[in-house]
Amino acid sequence: MKHITTCYAVDCVLNTAGVIEDRNIFAKYKNPHISEFLAGERTDKDDDFVIFGDPITSRMLKKCLIFDKTHAEKLTLNIKFSKGKTEMQTFCSATRAWRKLTDSGVKVFWKKISHLKKKEEVLIQSHLPTRQQRLLRKMLKNLSRRIQVLLEKI
Repeated sequence: MKHITTCYAVDCVLNTAGVIEDRNIFAKYKNPHISEFLAGERTDKDDDFVIFGDPITSRMLKKCLIFDKTHAEKLTLNIKFSKGKTEMQTFCSATRAWRKLTDSGVKVFWKKISHLKKKEEVLIQSHLPTRQQRLLRKMLKNLSRRIQVLLEKI
């Protein structure tokens, strides 16, 4: 069975070449994607982007949402279920890449999230190993700082 553990809301998408030219961003984010770009390991430089998330609207769920065929259809993810594959095989193939929800899918998702919130607070999953919890918290903190810097520029 698959579960939804995170909703990543995109704040901005920047071309990697632009990211390495911006000293503020380059100094702050030391991720492998940027390092690979600088080392020439990423071959399609015109189609290479860094996605920054919105720490306010992104969520890591303490209680996972069950992700089955019914929920996939309600979220309007346009996943094609074929007779030759099991539901799990289809989900594994369909969820390797990130997917964008339609407006109606977003409404369904937030309705389910608000239902979870009524039961318990939405936080980082308690069953994750401590190291992963720290990494996730650090990621959210970095994203929060990014928003603050952008707001200061306005």
